Amino acid sequence: MKVFLIKLLKQIAIILTIYIGTILLWFFIVKVFDINPYKLVKNKKIFILGNSHPQFGIADTLNIVNNAMAGETLFYEAIKARKILENNPDATICIDIDPENLKAAFINLADYRLPQSYRNYLYFMNSDEQKFIVYHNPLKAMRVFFSPNFIAPFRKVGSSYISEKFLDINHPQVEEAPKFSYKRVWEPEVEIQNFLAIENLIKDHPHNRFIITHLPKSKYWHFDFNDNYKHCMMLLEQLPNTVILDYTRVIFPDDHYADPEHLNYIGKYDMTNLLVNDLKKRNLITTN
Repeated sequence: MKVFLIKLLKQIAIILTIYIGTILLWFFIVKVFDINPYKLVKNKKIFILGNSHPQFGIADTLNIVNNAMAGETLFYEAIKARKILENNPDATICIDIDPENLKAAFINLADYRLPQSYRNYLYFMNSDEQKFIVYHNPLKAMRVFFSPNFIAPFRKVGSSYISEKFLDINHPQVEEAPKFSYKRVWEPEVEIQNFLAIENLIKDHPHNRFIITHLPKSKYWHFDFNDNYKHCMMLLEQLPNTVILDYTRVIFPDDHYADPEHLNYIGKYDMTNLLVNDLKKRNLITTN
């Protein structure tokens, strides 16, 4: 029995050593070869960041590249933006902010969209960000390293990655949707932490331009904007190198939406044209 246990422990030790070695090798490859999906395509000037609303609501153009990702909070958007600016120092960052990505994606502070987003961005995090995640949820953070898809391609981002319902110009979910008031459990600590991530990003890059948008939702969507959200937006408006483009009062026809809160294929292009025209008026771009 003793010999069997010793052999078993040796085998476990070998497996763990190989696995940990593979993880360290992957970290080395990502760092040394700078593997990331956020390098600027030639002639692109503006990066779109945010959750599913800009991901499916803004199209790529000659000047704009969409790097938004469904379900992401601002904590991760700030990390992504920092990496983009590291590779592309002259880029302008456009971040869509609404109460959905101002709070934690799963309501709970400890989640922070683990493990999906953590796996994507842990290579780019600084020590304080790593400590923040691990401190609030050490077990989930540890599980990420033992996930079977830990060493895998980065999650797809941008408007080119869309589901079928966002191609449907007459999706029945919109036509049948009743009017409703969408309420969430608000956590001030979460909202403040997410906001500070964006505020610090902007302050750390005084020579870059930042655009804060809030994309429109359908007439069936009534969101209760809380005081924390309003206060955060007020603080952002006071930052010197930031432009606020609030589209919450823009209402497109029903056939522009895939569901009560997301634009579809047609709505995406009308929203993009509206955004491009506003960027031109502010001399942030000169062509589409």
